[in-house]
Amino acid sequence: MQYQKEDVRKRIVDAAKTEFLRVGYYRASMLQISNRARVPIGNLYRYFASKEALYDAIVGTAKERILETVKGGLSTSVASEEISPKDVRTKMDKVSDNFLELARDYQKEMILLLQKSSGSAHDGFIEEVIGYVKTLLNDRVKNASGTPNEFLFDLIADNVTRGAFRIMIERPLEEQHEELTRLLTFYFANIDDRLI
Repeated sequence: MQYQKEDVRKRIVDAAKTEFLRVGYYRASMLQISNRARVPIGNLYRYFASKEALYDAIVGTAKERILETVKGGLSTSVASEEISPKDVRTKMDKVSDNFLELARDYQKEMILLLQKSSGSAHDGFIEEVIGYVKTLLNDRVKNASGTPNEFLFDLIADNVTRGAFRIMIERPLEEQHEELTRLLTFYFANIDDRLI
């Protein structure tokens, strides 16, 4: 039985990440990853049974952390009844801090999940996040005894989610915090007055 070596595993993961970023999940091949990692194809399959397993190893933790941050950070800031126009900027500033920590730790994985996952089990990840943001908006309106406007909630959830990810991926690091805080504040300040 051949034992796995951490340095070989790391070479495979690094090569795969580069290849997935270059051509996306669908077009990437295990043979090309094998060549890029300088690992025989048979040995690569000892470490990862399939391309999907390799992709999961690269993006799985990032996906979990992103979802936890969205659910935890936005839930307490948006769905809570105590949010007021006065302290929304402070709350959004804290939410921005949490998201930007993720962006620093997982920026390449975010790009993979958002732009390069076609054909994988992670295809549609952004729609999953958008759906959760929409649920938060629905919960907020229910807490305020309003009637949900599904179409409006779809638009808001889509725009704020895509906008936040664009800031984390495309904007210079020194501008991300302020822009993300401004975006979140724009969408969630006085939310009760604007949604009901």
